[in-house]
Amino acid sequence: NLTSAQLRFNFVKTDKTVSFTNIGTYLDDAELVPLNVPLKAEPSNIAEIKTELLSRFVAVNYDKYAGNDWQSSLGLPETVEILTDKGETGSLKVTWDYSQLDVTKCGKYTLVGTLDDSAYPNPKGLTVQQNIYIRKVENLFTNSGFEEGKTGWSTYGDKTKLTPAAEGKYAIGLKSSKSNNSDYNMVFPNTTHQKQLANLVAAAGAGQYYISAQARDFLYDDETAHTDALSVYIKTSYKTDANAKSWSFLGNTQEVTLSSDRYVTTGGIFDVTGEETAIYPVLYLKSATKFASQWILADDMQFLPINVLIPKGEEPADIVEVTSEIPVRAVVQNYDKYVGANWQESLGLPAKV
Repeated sequence: NLTSAQLRFNFVKTDKTVSFTNIGTYLDDAELVPLNVPLKAEPSNIAEIKTELLSRFVAVNYDKYAGNDWQSSLGLPETVEILTDKGETGSLKVTWDYSQLDVTKCGKYTLVGTLDDSAYPNPKGLTVQQNIYIRKVENLFTNSGFEEGKTGWSTYGDKTKLTPAAEGKYAIGLKSSKSNNSDYNMVFPNTTHQKQLANLVAAAGAGQYYISAQARDFLYDDETAHTDALSVYIKTSYKTDANAKSWSFLGNTQEVTLSSDRYVTTGGIFDVTGEETAIYPVLYLKSATKFASQWILADDMQFLPINVLIPKGEEPADIVEVTSEIPVRAVVQNYDKYVGANWQESLGLPAKV
C-alpha cells in the first residue's frame, strides 16, 4: 500500500564566503514502481463480449444532416459489457475506427471497435463490430411539396394558395391573420397524416429522424412591405396513446429568419422510439413585434429516417453471386464512326443484372 508522498531533506553547505545550515528542500511525486515481480494469481482475461449491437440504416450524406460532428452523432456505444475467463463481468470503453466508413456512398460497412484492455488483458484480440448500411431514404411526409394542393395538410390563416416553389412546381402560400406578437401555427399534417407518420416510423424503426421545411417571406402585387422580423421553426409533438387528449413535446427545429428573395431551411434531428401512435410536426411563424397580415411560402417538407436500428434477423441480404450471363461481343474498330457520339449507349450493355 505504498503511495507517493512529500519528503523533506536537510542539506548543509559551507564555503569560504557563505554558510548555509538546515536548508529545507522539498521533493514531490516520489515513486515506488513494481517493475518485475511474481504474481500471486494470474489476472482475468477478456473471454467474451456480451453486448450485442443491432445493425443500422443510415442515410446517404448523413453528414449533411448531422454536421461536422457526424461521427459522434451516429451514437455508437461508448462502452460494452464483457465476461472474463473467471466468470467476472465488466464494462469496457470502446474506440471506434471510422476510417472505412464513407457516408456519401451507399453500401454495407462494418466498423471495428477496439476494447480498452487496461483493466483486463485481451489475449484473443476480441473486437466489437457495428454493421452500417448507407442507403437512400424516402420522405415520410405525404404531398411534401404541395404538388397536390393541401392534400394531407391543414393550415391556419386568412388565405392559402399555391405559389412559386423552392422545389417542384408549387409551394403553399400562407397569410397570417394575427396582430399580436406570438407564435402562429401555419401548416401541419392533418389527423390522417399524423397517424400515417406514426405507422411509417414504426415500420422504419427507432432512431434519429430529420424534420425540415423550406420557407420564405413573400409579397404579392396587392401587398405592401412590412417591417416586422419574421422567422419560422417546426415544433414536433407526439402521442403514444391514441385516446390521449394531450401531446408530448419532442422538440423544435432551428429557428431561422425569413428572407424575401430566397427560401431558407429550418431543420433538426429528433430521437423517435417507434412507439408513437401519432406524430404532429407544425411549421410556426414567429414575429419579434407583431404579425402584419404577411404572406409566407412553405415548401419541401421533409421527414427522413436518417439513423435507425434494424431489428435482429431483418438485415438486408448480401449479394453472394451474379447469376446473369453476359455474352461476349465482337465490336468493329472505330465503332463510334458508325453509330455516332452516343456509341456507349448503342453498345446495348445490360442496364441490370
